[in-house]
Parts: sequence; C-alpha cells; structure tokens
Amino acid sequence: MKHTIFFIYTMVALFIGAGGVQAETPSFSLSGGWDSKYVLEGVDQLNGDALYSSEFSMTWRSFDAGIWYGMGDTVDYGELNVFGVYNHTIGFIDAYLGYAHFQFDLGEEEDHAYDNEISSGLSLNNLWLTPAIDYVYATEIGGANVALSLVFEQAALKDRLTLEAELVQVFDFGYVSDAYDGNNNTQLGIGCTCRIFEQLSAFIKGSHSWAGTNLRREGLGDVSWISLGVQADI
Repeated sequence: MKHTIFFIYTMVALFIGAGGVQAETPSFSLSGGWDSKYVLEGVDQLNGDALYSSEFSMTWRSFDAGIWYGMGDTVDYGELNVFGVYNHTIGFIDAYLGYAHFQFDLGEEEDHAYDNEISSGLSLNNLWLTPAIDYVYATEIGGANVALSLVFEQAALKDRLTLEAELVQVFDFGYVSDAYDGNNNTQLGIGCTCRIFEQLSAFIKGSHSWAGTNLRREGLGDVSWISLGVQADI
C-alpha cells in the first residue's frame, strides 16, 4: 500500500513539472532539537517525558526530502520519519503535496508499528500575517485532521534574529479520536531564531495547547512545552 501511495505521489509531482524552481543545485541541512514534551495535535505523546530529535533534509528545486528521528528521554520510545514534499507557487499562493512513512519503536515488550501520511496545504505569501490550511490523512489510522493557522514573522538586528508567532486551530476527523469529529485543540507558539554564523542558527520556542471538545471528551486537557535546537546548513 505504501509503495503505491508513494508512486502516485511521485508521478503527480513529476507531471506537474518543476514550477517554482528555488535552486539548481541541492542544499542540505542538519538539525538537532529537544522538546520538554512531545506534543502532537494537543496530545502529550510520552506522558510528560522529553523528546530528543535530529533531522537531515535536502532541498532541490521544488522538492524537499529528509529523515527525522526522535527518541524519548527516559521512556523507551523511538520514531523514524522518512518524508518527501513537492512545493509549487502560483502567484500569491504557495501549495505543497507530501508523503511520509513512520516507524515506531514502542519498547521491547511492544510490537513495532508503522503508519503512512499523505498531506497537502495552501498558504498566502507576501503578507505580514500568513494564513494557511493544512490537511493530513493517515492510512493506518484511517483518519484525518485539518489545521487552520496564522503565522507572523519579523526580522530584526539586520536579519540575524527572527521573531515568530503562530496560532493554529485543529479539527479532528478520526485522526486523534474515533468518537468525535470536530474541534480538537487550539495552539499558540511564540519563539525566535538567531543566526549565529552564516550557516548556523539556534532556535527556542514556547507553546501552549488548549484542549477542544474532542480532547476533553477523551479526558485530556491543556498542555504547555518548550522546544529548542540548532540547525546547520551544509
């Protein structure tokens, strides 16, 4: 199944063509990060434990591809994510189509699990406040979620510092819970990225998620966490 999905995605991307070319030669980046909690869709995935992660990615023309790996701080948990994204710009609209394959290591006493996700999204460029909509469908879970977001970025100190703020509203359709479709969570993130050297930057971000109807019906509540890390462009 995953091979079929990846083949379809690849053929669609090639059929659309190499519009929105960004670079004739590939560029690479390597990053490492730490999250005080591993939160996805407003759910603390590791019950309060921290997550260490690393990522290696490549950008060539309109294509992004990479490998991300995360592991629990004190709990026995590992997650591998191999992903590919095709980006396209039409006027003031940025669009993307992506595929990701996940492998989960849940510990010695648990079975290994996997999932595949197909994602797409639209955003408006050249605005001081960037509105966007993102859709994700997970094949093994058999559910999806839709996220509406507003993103603000402001450069300072001759572009060495970038201030960032993001407000996201997530709606669940069987992705987090089978029992309810609708308001999942509202999330606010505020952070900054500092360019230390030409090819090295560091970031820090604080986030808070307010549980929506879906999470409250599952007995889950609000959650706050901090993220920090470094990135090197190769």
